[in-house]
Amino acid sequence: MWNNDNSLFKSEQTMTLRNQLDLIENKDTLIFKKGQIIYFEGSSPQGIYLIEQGKVKVTKTSCSGKDFITHIASKGDILSYGDLSLDTRHSCSGIAMEETIIYFIYKRDFQEALHNHPELLEGFFQQLVNHIRELESKACSIAYKPVRGRLAEALLYLAKKFNNSNKVTLSVTITRKDLAELIGTARETVNRLLSEFRHDRYIKTEGLTIHIINTKALQKTSEMYG
Repeated sequence: MWNNDNSLFKSEQTMTLRNQLDLIENKDTLIFKKGQIIYFEGSSPQGIYLIEQGKVKVTKTSCSGKDFITHIASKGDILSYGDLSLDTRHSCSGIAMEETIIYFIYKRDFQEALHNHPELLEGFFQQLVNHIRELESKACSIAYKPVRGRLAEALLYLAKKFNNSNKVTLSVTITRKDLAELIGTARETVNRLLSEFRHDRYIKTEGLTIHIINTKALQKTSEMYG
């Protein structure tokens, strides 16, 4: 579903880009509580968002009103730069999954930084390309993989993205609703499959936290195709 090779650590180029943006003095520090909307789908972007702490789910609403999570962003990720660069309205909404601290850089200051530091353009272009590749991979997964394989793949992706590499056991804390919206299925299906994974001793659960105890088995399951 996603490119797991790049999900564990930010690339050197991404971190360099983030460090350069940190040098912009004129930025606001925003704090969002869990469930607060950071920006709305269809609204006009006023700047870019740099996540300093927390997690943000980026969601899109279908014409029938069903929400779908395109991806989950965390510390070091940059949001809204695509819409801002293309001068279009927000194609998705950003919602805090936990208390989240964000640095907001206004459009005029961002454009001035690009003008003064042309090397930033290369970094943003690379981020945009990587994001497109990730979405293409996810689309193929939803089209061709059974839900069981998609769930296993999502758990591995999230565990690697949000855990320190030194951890022996990888864990994911996420609501079943968000997990369902991430892989494009019903919450009831996620609950049933998680129960099967527990029975097979792939995972164990504590409330909303899922601990992965058999990574190899989950990896094999994630490679299933219908």
